[in-house]
Parts: sequence; structure tokens; C-alpha cells
Amino acid sequence: VMPKFLTPYRADGINDKVVFPANVEAIKVFNSSGQELVHLLKNNSRVLVWDGKDSAGNLFESGGPYIIQMIQNDNKVKYHPFVVVK
Repeated sequence: VMPKFLTPYRADGINDKVVFPANVEAIKVFNSSGQELVHLLKNNSRVLVWDGKDSAGNLFESGGPYIIQMIQNDNKVKYHPFVVVK
């Protein structure tokens, strides 16, 4: 189940990262303006994990909404909204 919010600033092990189901091969994260902030591929990993950082390694700004696009191994695409909370 995808979280509705992400709290990477707290570093308490709760909602600090997202572990995607095994059938998710890639993700893209967009801001509310449609700008792509992250693009991750599973490569040879068993599961894809995202730590709440952008492509430059910076934690996302608090707020949102942000949209995660999940590309599955059967080429189906799903979208999930979330916010970042400090």
C-alpha cells in the first residue's frame, strides 16, 4: 500500500521511504506543475526503493501534492498522489 504522505525529514523509520511492489520496474515523480523530479529504474534489484530525494540527492520540499508514476512489468502505468511532511 502506497503512503499518502512521506516523512523523510523525521528519519524515524516510519514513512521515510517507499518500497514498491516487486512488479514495479520504474517510477517517475512529478510536482504539481508536471515537472519530472525523479526517474528511477529497478535494474537488477528485487524491489525498487525511493528515499524521498530528487535526482540531485536533495530531500523533497515539504508540501505537494506530488504524483508518483509507477511503470509495472506488464507495462501498466499507475499513478499515486502524496505529500511530503516535515
